[in-house]
Amino acid sequence: MGSGKVVFFTTSLGSGGAEMHLLRMLNSYPKEFEPPLLLLAKAGGSYEKFLNSGIKVQYLTKSTSSSWSLILSLFRLPKIIKETNCKSLIAIMDIAGITALLSQKLFGVACNVIVSCQVNPNINYEDGMRKWIIKPLIKWLYPSAYKIVAISKGIKKEILKLIHKLKEDQIAVIYNAAVDDSFNEKAYGVSKTIQFDTDRFKLVACGRLTKQKGFENLLKALKIAKNQCNGIQLFIIGEGELKDLLSNKIQEYNLIEDVTLVGFMDNPYRLISESDIFVLSSLWEGFGMVIVEAMALGVPVISTDCKYGPNEIIEHEKNGLLVSVNNPSELAMKICALLKDKDLRDRLALNGLKRSKDFHALEIVNQYLNLI
Repeated sequence: MGSGKVVFFTTSLGSGGAEMHLLRMLNSYPKEFEPPLLLLAKAGGSYEKFLNSGIKVQYLTKSTSSSWSLILSLFRLPKIIKETNCKSLIAIMDIAGITALLSQKLFGVACNVIVSCQVNPNINYEDGMRKWIIKPLIKWLYPSAYKIVAISKGIKKEILKLIHKLKEDQIAVIYNAAVDDSFNEKAYGVSKTIQFDTDRFKLVACGRLTKQKGFENLLKALKIAKNQCNGIQLFIIGEGELKDLLSNKIQEYNLIEDVTLVGFMDNPYRLISESDIFVLSSLWEGFGMVIVEAMALGVPVISTDCKYGPNEIIEHEKNGLLVSVNNPSELAMKICALLKDKDLRDRLALNGLKRSKDFHALEIVNQYLNLI
């Protein structure tokens, strides 16, 4: 790592997986280096209160509008980069990367910009304004980045497919920071009280209630599993636009007594830690950080083998189980097989716990610093 200040930049320290990844890296930053600066386009992110006291935070705007704050940030970034003697700016998420690189092109900022890509650009930017604004900006600006970080090998392939000007060695694969030294404390922390039957198996899933997460398939799988193995209850943590649809499906599949839509939880880890199986039913992912989080809590995991991430984390039948995407019958079969086999659950949980250590925040932030 060279001399000069390291600056991290994102829109806000909100409540998503990418922001949690950033929070963990900042709080695990190596003590032998000068503390980094965190630049936020706007204040108000729910994770800000969890930052260690040694992390300096600077807000680029006073705006509460995401779009307006990013426009203003274009003009304010150069001054701060110069004042702080910034050697490297690490932008977390595409919108922050676009802002930093565009500011560099407009004002000639002398700073190495590293962009962390958290999603598949060929899926996430295929509709509306994203297709016509964000995707072309990525294709134009990213070749000028010092380095691009892809959060999985699959995402690297997708970026190279989109941007032909990029060289393969310009993109580094660095997984997200899924655990840190304080992680397991959260399993014993304050959490929303959830009622469950102690004599039934507990399945937990977690994510926004969107098409991507495949929760309708999970409900179909539970409907099938009920007829094959008794005593299952499912808790789905998260909010989203499909809440009403999923509520209707729960009634249609006669699962009212078996499924709880928990809603958003500040601390989902306690409920996850108390579950017998964690299930990821996604149609696609960028990485699947929640898989590692469940592993770190000692919970066996079943995941769809979706693009991308799960099969880079899970070695099938060693530290987790992989099932086909969009196959509720196979998912139901694996759920029942795992519930009936305690030895297998224990073995997957133990090996999963070992695997989760590969994603510790200190290891991940050092990989970022090695790019500088």
